[in-house]
Amino acid sequence: MKYIKLALVISIVISVGLFLYSTDFNEVFATLKQIGWKAGWILLSTFAAYVLGTLGWKYCLGNDHNKVTLTRLFNYRLMGETLALFNPTSIIAGDWFKAEVLKKHHIEKEVAINSVLLSRILMVLSQMALLIVALVWLIFFTDMQLFPHFKEWMTGLLILLLLLLILAAYVLIKEPKQLTENKKSKFFNQVKQYKAFLNSYLRQYPLYSALAFLFLALHWVAGSLEMYIILKELHYDVQVIHGLLMDMGVILIKSVAAFIPGQLGIEELGNKLVIMMVGITSASLWVTVSIIRRSRQLFWSILGGLLYLFNRKKLF
Repeated sequence: MKYIKLALVISIVISVGLFLYSTDFNEVFATLKQIGWKAGWILLSTFAAYVLGTLGWKYCLGNDHNKVTLTRLFNYRLMGETLALFNPTSIIAGDWFKAEVLKKHHIEKEVAINSVLLSRILMVLSQMALLIVALVWLIFFTDMQLFPHFKEWMTGLLILLLLLLILAAYVLIKEPKQLTENKKSKFFNQVKQYKAFLNSYLRQYPLYSALAFLFLALHWVAGSLEMYIILKELHYDVQVIHGLLMDMGVILIKSVAAFIPGQLGIEELGNKLVIMMVGITSASLWVTVSIIRRSRQLFWSILGGLLYLFNRKKLF
């Protein structure tokens, strides 16, 4: 455990160093000066997203959800997400951290791990559901003029997401067969155990599961307000659903390169593509958006890092 924690700290320090080195603080301050005090709305929307995400995780703990306060869970989640952002193993390191710190609250290891796993799965499923809503709006209720076959590609993506969501829901809800050990593969045995737990949890705690899904979906919506607020303050005529569609798009693009610490360069590319996707053709807007989003990311990452430094002796 000692060497694992040391390796995590070293990897975070190196990754944060690279992140800071690649950040042009003159541009950051100039852009924030342009936005002014309204940057507070961006922080407020992301704070709301973190709180809602924490509530979603809390309701994945079953009867143990009252053993840890929402404030502590918020802190653990922020630290875990910061670790995931600045570690090459991405969410693996972040989710491992979140499961480990729950043990100090007398929550069994299996329950802690399963809560993190369930919240991650519900987060992905709620994201897929919201992306389907946004794509339906984009395809059927807007005038798409980006390039000739864009609508066909989006329709194909919509159908694929619908099928995947239906399949995932079927796999999770379907009552599993009797658990049998695979003598040749420990991995498949572990997967079967996790699947059995998830199915059991959904059946035993349907209300908690529904609340977790709802809060995690709202977490995505609150987070997407960042894009909406930025574009509104830069005097672009956008709707809330534009922000949702763009945020979902950036997250999908970042997921492909999750192994890159801080997603350096990837988030900027994602911002450029999604801005084009909604029909905004400004050549420099994506740079401004990227700077503002990096500034917000830097704020929460510093806070997450400070929380870890001040509490590291109490965490495990």
